[in-house]
Amino acid sequence: IGQIVVAALPLVFGVTFDYVHAHSVFTHAPRSMIRRFLANLRSALAPGGIFVGTWVVGEEDFAGTEWAYPVTVTYRVASFRAMVEEAGFTLHVLRWPHPEQTYFAICEPGLDLRSRLEMHQSAFGIDLLQKDQYQP
Repeated sequence: IGQIVVAALPLVFGVTFDYVHAHSVFTHAPRSMIRRFLANLRSALAPGGIFVGTWVVGEEDFAGTEWAYPVTVTYRVASFRAMVEEAGFTLHVLRWPHPEQTYFAICEPGLDLRSRLEMHQSAFGIDLLQKDQYQP
């Protein structure tokens, strides 16, 4: 079902979005679903739009081909970044506290994400793009 919904996003809503959030979706998804989602993301995002989601960083990549629930799956940072970049986007790992999952933002290359987030930093209370071990 997840693959059908993802492929139909622009048709279902008939609009594009400035901001899309998907918490704990990629934490259960096989690589094929993530790639399909990313391939369709551009048609759902408005120019300058940002997608925010989570995944679980691990030492190895999930090798399964089916949705995994209730367990969570892991992907290495390099592998996850490669999937995002293959779809023509840029991955930004966010500094947002969570006991297991890692937050990220995906946007068009060249988008000044730092300036966009700094406008709202007082609401978050932290610098979301603080350089960490995952940033290139």
